Amino acid sequence: MKRHPIVLFVHIPKAAGTGAAVLFYEQYKEKLGVIDMNVWDRWQERMRDAPYRFDCLFGHFSYGIHEDIARAAEYTSVMRNPIDAILSYHSFIVSKPDHPFHQFMGNGSLDQFLKLPPELLFVFRNYQTTMLTGKLNATASEAIELIGRKYPILGTVERLPETIYFWQKRYGWGEVVMRMEEGKNASEAPRKLSLAEIRGIEELVRVDLDVYAFVRSRLAQMIIALSSGEKAAIRELKETGRLSPFLH
Repeated sequence: MKRHPIVLFVHIPKAAGTGAAVLFYEQYKEKLGVIDMNVWDRWQERMRDAPYRFDCLFGHFSYGIHEDIARAAEYTSVMRNPIDAILSYHSFIVSKPDHPFHQFMGNGSLDQFLKLPPELLFVFRNYQTTMLTGKLNATASEAIELIGRKYPILGTVERLPETIYFWQKRYGWGEVVMRMEEGKNASEAPRKLSLAEIRGIEELVRVDLDVYAFVRSRLAQMIIALSSGEKAAIRELKETGRLSPFLH
């Protein structure tokens, strides 16, 4: 029996990962492995002993773990507008006193966040591209080339319903139920930023912005190529939160 490559979902923080995790669990159930990279060595052993135990691995890992898996694999993920992602990260840290970076946040302002010590701010510099490529300081051209080869479906938060449709179609999912709050999160308007704040964030995620522009464009082209019936199915998903199984 022909098996589909194992699906490796790179869960980028602050990019719809929680909602996506629910969707993937509902489709894969016991065939979904949620990875904790702190114990990746144990997962390596499990995958060596039973390479077909899981059909999907999901977690905060970066590109490259397929090298430790003895079967064909393909990657997928969801990107978020890099400026919105940084704003979300900032708000998250400010609201979590137990976050290791909270103690450095001073008055909690965005300006304070952007003035974190370089060794801390480095964690957020083009972090989406770093996870998608598994490479620190990857260029936009390097990331785009890799995405073209290794990520058949790379969605965006703003186009989450369309992304879900492509997952269902490619992976042969059954009926999908999307919690309506997932769709709302995609359309939340960012707060008004000062020019200095915008420039500060842009400097931090310049490569992410270029990669995100490519991903948006590629996804838009995929959507344009859909049939009228497929586009109608996506509209229904947006309106009702339900997507019937894709009929080949």
